[in-house]
Amino acid sequence: YLKRFSDISLGAITAQTRILTWQSAIKGFSTAPILGAGPENFSYLFNANYNPRLLMYGGGSFAETWQDKPHNAFIEILTETGIIGSLSYILIWFFVAIYLFKIFRKGEKFLSLILAATFIAYFGAIFFSFDSFGSWFGLYLMLGFLASHNNANVGENMRMPRIANTIYSRLASFAIILVLLALLYVNCSIWRANLADADALRTFPKNPESGIALFEKSLSYKSPYKSEYQFDLIASVAGAVEKRVGIGDLENIINFALDEAEKAVSTHPKIASGYTDMARIYNVFGTIGRDPEILARAQQFGEKSLELSPNRQETLFYLARTALLQNRPNIAVEWAKQAVAADVTVGVSYWYLGLSLVANNQSAAGIIEIKKALDLGYQPRNDSEKIFIKNLGL
Repeated sequence: YLKRFSDISLGAITAQTRILTWQSAIKGFSTAPILGAGPENFSYLFNANYNPRLLMYGGGSFAETWQDKPHNAFIEILTETGIIGSLSYILIWFFVAIYLFKIFRKGEKFLSLILAATFIAYFGAIFFSFDSFGSWFGLYLMLGFLASHNNANVGENMRMPRIANTIYSRLASFAIILVLLALLYVNCSIWRANLADADALRTFPKNPESGIALFEKSLSYKSPYKSEYQFDLIASVAGAVEKRVGIGDLENIINFALDEAEKAVSTHPKIASGYTDMARIYNVFGTIGRDPEILARAQQFGEKSLELSPNRQETLFYLARTALLQNRPNIAVEWAKQAVAADVTVGVSYWYLGLSLVANNQSAAGIIEIKKALDLGYQPRNDSEKIFIKNLGL
């Protein structure tokens, strides 16, 4: 916990992305201030209020532009449960503070100070992160201790009749056994699905046919993470196509993977990342023969993603790529210009604009934009880009 404080720097990349994410969260809070967006729905608010400045961070990847948690438990509670949930949360700690003060006044100073320090450490941790099993375990352990300390003598004056106590004990035991069996069944299914998915990811690069069979196995189990397995499948197949890996019966495998991925998207129709991923993946498959239907699907997914998460440069780049594959470089230029307009300080947007202009026979204008990208810190990602820049005389 202390390390979280010692590492704080407003100039650090992590701090900057946290602040930008918090700004998006507060902006999203205003859309549902009373009850909030609902538990585990932070990503919807974040995507709808995406800050294009986030693309400046992450070393050229898009990882920092997707957040499913605000990395601040207080903001998470505020945005997901609204004012009502936040007040309830505050009341819990208000009564905890009162009780700690009472036992301090009664002479248990050491105990009250230790507990107060523990809660302060907990607050320090969740201010820069989100609750996890580890933090919850410590929190509820301390709250449980406080409850037992407060009620230590209550049980002495509350004794059930022996018969009633026996009945309640048996009913409780039966209920516990049923719950444990249900949890065992559910978790066993999830474990087997996760294991098959992990085996598929490990096997596919070496033996695509065996990998596909394992993906099919993972999808046969009941699991709340099925959509993740479906995207693992399509990502593996798309990666193999990009690398020109030989796969038998490629067309049927691509169709199977696309069908599963589209099921995942339809299961979670308001998650922008699914549509953006599909736009990228359809572009990959669109490079094979430039099938108009495939490229049309890429465009549809990209445009749907922008409805859910406006000004997201990654999606705009994929739409520009789709337009280039459709031999519509003028449309690619327009998509790239939108990316630049989203935040003029992000160098990679100028890179895509420059490429689109060059493809549109506007080489002079394209070179100017590519130079802006380099001046803003854009780094070539591979040898092909380095050679391209060199050939432009930059």
